[in-house]
Amino acid sequence: MRIKTVFVLLLLFLLASSLLVSLFLVKGTFGQELYTVHVEAMDANGQPLDRVEVAVSDYGSFTVLGGSTSINLKGGSYNASVRYLGIPVCTKPFTVKDSTRLILNCQVFSLKVKIDLPHNLTEPHVDVRIGGTTTSLETDSQGVAFFKSLPSTKLLIFAYATMNESARLVGAKDLTLEKNSEVTLTYSEYYSLNVEVRDAQSELLRPPASAVVSVDGLSVDTDSSGSALLFASPGTRNLIVHLYNITVYQEKIEVGGDLSLRVNCTQIVPLYLTLLDEVMSPLNDSTVQVHIGSANLTVQTDGLGRVKIDQAPYVKGGSNFEVAVTGVNIPKQFVFKGDPVTVEGVVTHGLIVKWRVLGAYMLGFVSVSVTPMVGTRPVNNSVVTLLMDGRPVDVKKTTKTTSYVVVRGNLWLEPSVDLTVRVQAFGMNRTEKIPRISPSPLVPLTLPLSPLPLLLFVYLSREYRRRRLQAVPE
Repeated sequence: MRIKTVFVLLLLFLLASSLLVSLFLVKGTFGQELYTVHVEAMDANGQPLDRVEVAVSDYGSFTVLGGSTSINLKGGSYNASVRYLGIPVCTKPFTVKDSTRLILNCQVFSLKVKIDLPHNLTEPHVDVRIGGTTTSLETDSQGVAFFKSLPSTKLLIFAYATMNESARLVGAKDLTLEKNSEVTLTYSEYYSLNVEVRDAQSELLRPPASAVVSVDGLSVDTDSSGSALLFASPGTRNLIVHLYNITVYQEKIEVGGDLSLRVNCTQIVPLYLTLLDEVMSPLNDSTVQVHIGSANLTVQTDGLGRVKIDQAPYVKGGSNFEVAVTGVNIPKQFVFKGDPVTVEGVVTHGLIVKWRVLGAYMLGFVSVSVTPMVGTRPVNNSVVTLLMDGRPVDVKKTTKTTSYVVVRGNLWLEPSVDLTVRVQAFGMNRTEKIPRISPSPLVPLTLPLSPLPLLLFVYLSREYRRRRLQAVPE
């Protein structure tokens, strides 16, 4: 009997353990339930994508094979980011409340490359490669290579033909893939162009000054040594060099074989800046960002507020650049003509608005004292506007001798008002909302008292007339 009892207890224990394990598998930490999320990755044509890298916030990364997979997540809000061939192609926020189907529509498109083949070509098959990836296809008998899935980015397309048992470039083009596209390359023997870019002082172009070298539709960035390897078909070609999206060199070249070129860009020169803050003091030992063309360079000023950028582009007549203190991010524009530049009034602090309500009187005015400041210094020549219930009611301007202004608005028996002060200075706007205020509770007593002088005058006038009439003899 005792053995039977022990056996029953052991069986109950095993059943309870199994139940607990099952509950643990479907429950998260602290008993939170896990839900199945079915993940599907699709290209722009609605076709499944293979070998897609997906990262889900508060979960981790995983690879989707064959276009779909499943994961388990707790209830909550998440964000999914997708990379295909190492390139970001999709981000999507989603919420999990129960079993969920997550469809990731990726910026992945198809590309049809057609090679315009010569009629006398005995071997029509050409190898088409996408630069920067391992993707390559051989053209069919019609000279077409069809890429079903390529990420949305700038692509370098190369076509190689086998000649005398060696591969020779016969077509090249760059393309920014933003939709399903089709391009045609004319079959031609291309030659290599090794272009070395130097500045006006014959110094090699150094990072971060990476230039873009273009030859008739093909663009390549210079490497860390200031060189770029391109390919061009025979003939007269247009060679262009851009630095930060500004043209710094352009000439015609004759291509009849492999070339090595040294390009001296006289429009790439040092940029010397002296930066002064709002009160014309040197902006010393500060981190600033200089916006040049399409670039945003982070540099450090010295003890005298000076900055040197070794290689910067300029054009005849000057270029408009900007500089801003890191963390404040309020740009100050300046013109660069190749000479040293002093930039005055660089904002070192954000605009601060100090205000104080001086009084609020029913049937009168509300008065607010406003002091615009940058850092600890008042701002002269700043425009201050008082807004009442969103409408401008008073505008004042600080002067060189006054650090604050008093702005006013009529109350007109308002039980309470919403006030806002807006300050304009250094090309900035700063708005501060004043907590809702009510007029003084004692002031309404003036309302019944306000007719007393008139009533007293009427009473005295009547009394004077009455006594005068009594004084007249009958």
